[in-house]
Amino acid sequence: MSLRLESICKSYPLPTPLSSLLRGERRAVQALRDVSLGVDEGEFFVVLGPTGCGKTTLLNVIAGLTRQDNGHVFLDGKCIDHLPPEKRNVSMVFQDLALFPHMTVLENIIYGLKMRGVRASEAKKKVNEIVMELGLEGLEGRTPSSLSGGEKQRVSLARALVMEPRVLLLDEPLSNLDPQSKSSARELLLKVHRDTGVTMIYVTHDQLDARVLADRVAIMREGTMEQVGSLKELMEHPRSPFVASFMSLGNVFSGQVELHDGENGVTLVNVEGYRISIPYTPNIQAGRTINFLVRPEDVILAKTKPKTSARNVLKATVVEKSFQGPLVRVSASIGGLRIEALATRASVEYMNIKEGEDVYMAFKTSSIQVLG
Repeated sequence: MSLRLESICKSYPLPTPLSSLLRGERRAVQALRDVSLGVDEGEFFVVLGPTGCGKTTLLNVIAGLTRQDNGHVFLDGKCIDHLPPEKRNVSMVFQDLALFPHMTVLENIIYGLKMRGVRASEAKKKVNEIVMELGLEGLEGRTPSSLSGGEKQRVSLARALVMEPRVLLLDEPLSNLDPQSKSSARELLLKVHRDTGVTMIYVTHDQLDARVLADRVAIMREGTMEQVGSLKELMEHPRSPFVASFMSLGNVFSGQVELHDGENGVTLVNVEGYRISIPYTPNIQAGRTINFLVRPEDVILAKTKPKTSARNVLKATVVEKSFQGPLVRVSASIGGLRIEALATRASVEYMNIKEGEDVYMAFKTSSIQVLG
């Protein structure tokens, strides 16, 4: 294992009223809450989560730019808590890229090697190699202000990689690029990872980044690791409503178990006054509140009440249709519930489904996934 975090905690002070200070009370926001994590050598590890969940703080702790309150950081089995950033053999690509505006591309790339005291001949050789690798030939004498967003991103990446780090940290480096440039940048990152084998930890709120780049993914929420696993594991087996919702897996419902009949293998859940039949699970008790997932692709749409083996058939009013290539996402409401279905464009047109009209939405008990 290349990198290991053990029980990392970090809080930041908040403005505290004088009356509270006099009572010995201080306000703080908990950015990281007992975070433990292992990243394998050569892995492309993506940390995914909403703004403010602690992703950047996590990278700063690993890089040594922020000192954690508790816990330890290990690199190659050695604790590096006491090492300053320049001694950790970790490089970072910042969200704003942080290029020196008064320096040329070449000067930006070679800066870290100079600070490390690398001989000029060796530094030049390393820089020439990385310039060729990242397709920066001809840009060496230009300043950042004359570069496109994609070119700046490559220069920042080159500056980090020329240091030959054991771990490369990337803090949403593609967030300011247009969609086409983002696609090219993702391909470049995959190529660099394949060619160098460097361990990469990449934080983002963009699910597409995770889908394209990640060997494994960590979902963060409010300073904690909600779930860690391969993208396939997260997509097929989300452990919480937050993961299912954040990954846009479908309809996440919460309700109270009304009936739990082990003899007949039936469990009924009251969701906003509607009874939903879910898979029988032995450890669920009547009266308990549970969460479950219904994927839109498992919801059957019909204009008239369908004759189906599905136990769950709801009549709802269409509130929105959104076209997604050959598919249409139909969103409907029933009382306080919102439910979405995916159907082919041809079937939606054939049924003449319109906003404001009623439809039936059916789904089988076996298609429901109970969340932990």
